[in-house]
Amino acid sequence: MELHSGLVHFPIALLVIGAVFEVLARTLKRDTLSASAHYVIISAAVIGIATAGTGLLAAKQVQDPEIAQTLALHKALGLTVVGVAVVLSIWRISARKSLAGGATAAYLLLLLVGAGFAIGTGWLGGQIAHGGHSHDEHSEAVPHVESLPAPGTVDRAEDRVDGKGAAQGEEHHDSDHSSDHGHQGHDH
Repeated sequence: MELHSGLVHFPIALLVIGAVFEVLARTLKRDTLSASAHYVIISAAVIGIATAGTGLLAAKQVQDPEIAQTLALHKALGLTVVGVAVVLSIWRISARKSLAGGATAAYLLLLLVGAGFAIGTGWLGGQIAHGGHSHDEHSEAVPHVESLPAPGTVDRAEDRVDGKGAAQGEEHHDSDHSSDHGHQGHDH
C-alpha cells in the first residue's frame, strides 16, 4: 500500500498540469506549451498504469467491510482516469503535431474531465488511507501502534499527546531520579 501511496500523486499532478498547459497553449497560442502538455500527459499515463497496478494489489489487502463501497468507487474511477490518460496519449501521438477544429475541443474536454476525475479519485483514496470514511469523535485519539512506547522503555507523560496534539499530564517519570518527587503513577 505504501508504494501506491507514494506513486499516486504523480499521475494526478501530471494530468492536471497537462490540462493547464493545454488550456494555456490554446489561450496564448503557444505550440511549445501544447508540446509540453503532450509529454506530461504521456508521463501521467505511464505512471498511472504503475499506480493503478499497485493500487489493485493494495486493495487486496483491505479487509475493512466499512470501506468496501468507497474502495470500489475509488478503483473504478482510478481505472477510468488511467484509461482516459492512455486514450489522450494515443490520440495525441496519432495526430502527430497538433489537433485542429472539433478534435481540439473534444480532446480538451476529455482532458479536463480526466483531470477532474483524477482529483476526485485522489480525494477518495485519501479518505480510504486516512480513515475519513467513518470517523467517530473519539477515533482520532487512539494512537497508532508506532506511537506507543516500546516495551521496557520509560513512559513519560510529556511525550504522550491527546488526539488534539496537546500533552497529557504534567508528571515526569525518569529513571535517573532516585527520589520520589510526590508524583503519582499512571494507569496504562
